[in-house]
Amino acid sequence: MSFSISFNWDDLIERAYVEKFGKPISKVTSDGYIPDQPSLWKLHGDVEDLAGEWVFPYEEGRVFKSLLDSLDRLVGQNCPQFALIVGYSEWEEVVRERLIKWLEDHIPKVLRVRPNWDVKDPNGIPETARRFCERLRIYFKLEMRT
Repeated sequence: MSFSISFNWDDLIERAYVEKFGKPISKVTSDGYIPDQPSLWKLHGDVEDLAGEWVFPYEEGRVFKSLLDSLDRLVGQNCPQFALIVGYSEWEEVVRERLIKWLEDHIPKVLRVRPNWDVKDPNGIPETARRFCERLRIYFKLEMRT
């Protein structure tokens, strides 16, 4: 099972998923639910759930306990070899201490993609999310040809 975690309120991921797969992605927008299928975890709110709880810029972030429980279950079944963090600054202490630390403690390789990443640090790529995804798409197309 794979995980996608978003701190954005918008529905860009959801729309892209529908465009690619022709059906909506399962979403988790509040604590207490552990899905049985790959899902998008929206930790800071969701534009499609205006009545739900939102985290606004410069407020303390949040990490659902059910997300960590779900990650524990995943690692127990078949530990992923890497985690990819794209475009997230990691400035929220709660998120850093609960989620990022969990990833670093349980996943062999945690790779970051963000424009201000130090080029000397091999655990990340100094790139915008858009440019990284464009390059990744090109890479996959080339790989499919071989």
